[in-house]
Amino acid sequence: MIELLLLLALAPQDDARGPQRELCARLLERAEDDDRLRLRQAELTEALLTSNRRVRNGIAWGTLMCITGSEDLWRVDPDEIGPACAGTFLGETRIRQQLAVAAIWPHGRVDESFAEPVRSDVPVLLWSGTHDPSTTPAWGEVAAQGLSNGFHVVIPSGHGVFGPAVRRVDETFLEAASTRDLDLSEVRALKLPPLVLPD
Repeated sequence: MIELLLLLALAPQDDARGPQRELCARLLERAEDDDRLRLRQAELTEALLTSNRRVRNGIAWGTLMCITGSEDLWRVDPDEIGPACAGTFLGETRIRQQLAVAAIWPHGRVDESFAEPVRSDVPVLLWSGTHDPSTTPAWGEVAAQGLSNGFHVVIPSGHGVFGPAVRRVDETFLEAASTRDLDLSEVRALKLPPLVLPD
């Protein structure tokens, strides 16, 4: 629940009363009515702030802007942002903020061919999380199309696929330099924890 509230509370959006903040507010209202949950509010608040600081401190923002300004942002048509983001969970604030920074941040511009799909017969293991809002499993499928020895695994996860079961598959893949005969039984058995809201 802490991660859900973090995502809901800190996601940028144009409307301060947007859907995720509204849901977050309702969850916290419920917490106030429940002694068990009320006792956890301080813990929740601290966890939200700690997680937010960790994410923000872990990103090299200047490097991010140099890379995205060079590789991606110059391709964005500002007129397509609204329709493309309409009805999405995060809305259009982040892309508009990133474009505004890119307008003044030093960056290059890669050749048009940079966006062409990679074609290779080198063994590649691709991981996707079922609930990744940034790089959805559909993008993993697109990437795998040009990889004749590519293998795409989708597991219950968000942005970032980690854990002991994933690490074991990674190690087997790297040792064998092959996607053949990977034992996926552990990762196939992974499940997301249920989201339980108070009555």
